[in-house]
Amino acid sequence: MESLLRESIELPFDQGNPLGGLLAYDLGYRDSGISDPSLKRLIAEVLESMGDEKVELLVTKHVRYYLTDEKMAQGYGLSDALEFLKWFRDNFNYDFS
Repeated sequence: MESLLRESIELPFDQGNPLGGLLAYDLGYRDSGISDPSLKRLIAEVLESMGDEKVELLVTKHVRYYLTDEKMAQGYGLSDALEFLKWFRDNFNYDFS
């Protein structure tokens, strides 16, 4: 289960990544989001087991998701990337310093 969850959180948000659904729900997108506190706890455990370097690589990958030419043409941008970082920090108690 843990390896499957680890693989899924590495997917782009639009390809079944549960982080994207959790983020969407927490930002108020109830129709497309996921409200699942137990999933959030499981993800927190997986992230903790990954170590800081791998988590930072994962987060960087997701920040870049918002900053591709394709996503920016769809209206995403720096504010979305920053919102993700804030949400990630607040929900998974991660310090980016």
